[in-house]
Amino acid sequence: MNRRAGAPQARSRAAGIISYRSVRSVTPGSFVASDRADSLRSTQAGLIALLHRLGFEYRKPDVIARKLDEAKQAAFIASYDKLLNSLPDSETVLFADAVHPTHAVQPVGCWAPEGEKLAIEQTSGRQRINIHGAVDLETGQTRTIEVETVDAVSTIRLLEAIEALYPMLALIHVFLDNARDHHAKLVQEWLAQEWLARPGCRIRLHFIPPYCPHLNPIERLWGVMHKHVTHNKCYAASPVAPRRSTSMAAAGRGGKAWTPTSRRTSPPIPAACR
Repeated sequence: MNRRAGAPQARSRAAGIISYRSVRSVTPGSFVASDRADSLRSTQAGLIALLHRLGFEYRKPDVIARKLDEAKQAAFIASYDKLLNSLPDSETVLFADAVHPTHAVQPVGCWAPEGEKLAIEQTSGRQRINIHGAVDLETGQTRTIEVETVDAVSTIRLLEAIEALYPMLALIHVFLDNARDHHAKLVQEWLAQEWLARPGCRIRLHFIPPYCPHLNPIERLWGVMHKHVTHNKCYAASPVAPRRSTSMAAAGRGGKAWTPTSRRTSPPIPAACR
């Protein structure tokens, strides 16, 4: 009786050892080999439960640019930290970029009652809105402008709007990516004219290393905007409705998903990019 009662337990322990060795031999990010999965003779739910018990979780890998220069990234982070830790109260830091929400529906996964069919009416147009904006990480304050085209002219308009937003500050540090428009001759001439017309131009541009969008925190603000404005939303006639909602979300009223962080802290960096 004891032997019979203990047999299932012994088989279970043996299967556990085999399962552990089989699963542990799988490299992170790869699929469990089908022959190993079959040898365990486990249901899909059982195999998922086993993976959880062994400390695995289902994740989407971070995408890293092939041309990412780790040395330049590290140097940028070091210089950024140095700037923040020595920043006087008369200066501030903003991150700027553009976003282009379209009129087309963007279906994304969501929770719904089991068995209920989900559908969103598709729109016929693909017009898009061009928004140039900047965010202050310390306060969460944003400044956005809607433009016909994102170019050197819109960059200057944004810098002028940022300058008007902080009339009492001595210096405004603006971090941007290396888009051609940000390096345009027109932008450089505007900055030079500012120096000539009013010595001590209050705008100072800093450029994020190439292929490092993860170092620009405003990308996460745009992600919050899409979550509250474009994902699983259908605007019947024109982009007017999403334009209004986009402005609200970008202004910080799009929900609790966006919270400002201290300017004394570096922008969060995905672990895979460190």
